[in-house]
Amino acid sequence: MRFPFAVKLALSISLLAVSVTSLSVVFLYTDTRSMVIRLMAGRLKDVGRTAAYMLESQDREGMKKMATVVRSKIKITAELRKTIADAKVGDTIPSPLTQEEIDKIIQSPDYLEMVQFLRQVKAGSRESVDYPVHLSQVFETDPPQIRYSYVMISLPEYPAHDVVAWLGDADYEKIGEEQGALPGLLYKARQQAFHDAFLGKAAAENDFNSDVWGTFLSAAVPIKDKDGTVIAVFGVDYDAGSEANKVAQLLKVCIAVVVASLVLSIIVALLLARILSKPVQALREGAERVRERDFSTHVSVKTRDELGLLADTFNSMVTEIRDYAKEMVTLNDAYYRFVPKEFLQQLERTSIVEVKLGDQVQREMTVLFSDIRSFTTLSEQLTPKKNFNLLNQYLNVVSPTIRQNQGFIDKYIGDAVMAIFPDSPQHAVEAGIAMLKALREYNELFRIGMDPIRIGVGIHSGLLMLGTVGEERRMEGTVISDAVNLASRLEGLTKKFGSGILISEQVYQAVQGANKFHTRYLGRVRVKGKKESVKVYEVMDGDSEQLMQKKLQTHDEMEKGIDLFTAGKFRESIGHFETVLASNPDDKAARAYMERADRVVKKPTVQIA
Repeated sequence: MRFPFAVKLALSISLLAVSVTSLSVVFLYTDTRSMVIRLMAGRLKDVGRTAAYMLESQDREGMKKMATVVRSKIKITAELRKTIADAKVGDTIPSPLTQEEIDKIIQSPDYLEMVQFLRQVKAGSRESVDYPVHLSQVFETDPPQIRYSYVMISLPEYPAHDVVAWLGDADYEKIGEEQGALPGLLYKARQQAFHDAFLGKAAAENDFNSDVWGTFLSAAVPIKDKDGTVIAVFGVDYDAGSEANKVAQLLKVCIAVVVASLVLSIIVALLLARILSKPVQALREGAERVRERDFSTHVSVKTRDELGLLADTFNSMVTEIRDYAKEMVTLNDAYYRFVPKEFLQQLERTSIVEVKLGDQVQREMTVLFSDIRSFTTLSEQLTPKKNFNLLNQYLNVVSPTIRQNQGFIDKYIGDAVMAIFPDSPQHAVEAGIAMLKALREYNELFRIGMDPIRIGVGIHSGLLMLGTVGEERRMEGTVISDAVNLASRLEGLTKKFGSGILISEQVYQAVQGANKFHTRYLGRVRVKGKKESVKVYEVMDGDSEQLMQKKLQTHDEMEKGIDLFTAGKFRESIGHFETVLASNPDDKAARAYMERADRVVKKPTVQIA
């Protein structure tokens, strides 16, 4: 059977419209539902964490004592173990404690104090904000959004925390036929949430749970003692009925939109198929381009009907998407000013939103540490505003040289710069040289008649731990390693030796094969925080050409003096240092060695009779 072209086109248009609408609606519904649950879960965990944090030390100790008592009373017999095995996830198992044991626990001051804490958490979720008083179990008016709050403890017989026991419940008192959980009541837990909580991490369920009592979203938060050991888990069940109903209504609306779209598209397509073929084709092609992220798309439809309006709406939508995409790019660029893109790459994250607390990676990298010499003296001469202007001018000079040499700035520490070079120590040395040269040009151009800015640079390679530290509401990226400390100590030694750049033996071994840098050995130095002395080398390429040539001319003489000094031949070494200083009086390293050798030689010895 042959179908007219108009019918084929009408069916095609209808199918396309419904497909696009359905995909959009499915995406809207699933994304909205996921976002609602995710936001609610985050807020619920925040409530739990805040409540747990507010517990006093005596409250925690009281819980610990009660937990010990309850665990000692729970005897997992073979019969009870079978009952637990037969139970379903989410089921409760009657408490193995006797009524006398339960009564003794719930009448204790520690238990009553804990119950007040649980009721206060519930009361805090009501619409009204009342003066805190001793709370009873029932809220006759203004019921709280948090329907249930309770405390659970782990059982040593179930280390995976798939079975736990109640320690306390805000609604433990029996009212009519209803009674909350009593101490020792067993619970076959939802594995992941309680497992995470007993391991010390706040957790929440990832979906609504419905039963005869209503629809809820639950969270579990660890309660720890001062040593960080998890005493118990604090659980809250939020009455999510309203939110679940709104999500269900959204689903109905989405289905209605799909159905309406289907009916309307068929009617309109049959009536206007011949006229609409070209404009619809243009719209379809435009939608395809947008799906391929071509946000410069513009559909030109000149008809003054619904299709023309649809085209205008489509163009407006694309414009908004384009503006939003630009805004997101701008926002990402702003984030990268605070968290370098290279830092995220090391963590194998593509966006700042993917970074989580505790993300970390360990690998060999090079650390560059620089600091302004005598910055305190410079800053004391300036107002706070001029201090910041000076510091920002300096950082604008040296920071680009780090990026240009494949490094990234981990942090600014006052006037100090800490940079990471993931790929090669050679990049770090090249960056240090570029920093000194750029700063020298800056001093010559902009600090005429003023004290020049001078810096020292320390560079060391080693195994680094790069990751995030802090807490859920405030975190930052950082680098933890002995390599960072040594780079900082090397920078501090530049003042003593009058050097621009000092590198460790690890960096020296890595770059000496390149034959690109002029270096000299400055001996073994014991730096603060290290038991063993380390070999230190000076990179002279960042010095002025005249100063570097003087150091190169006295290179062998300086090395002989250091070798004699290291061998304990202090008197013989002095002559070599004097020769160096005669040729280069500004060689602070040679002067430091000579003065130290001279002190050792002149030091009086003790005569033994």
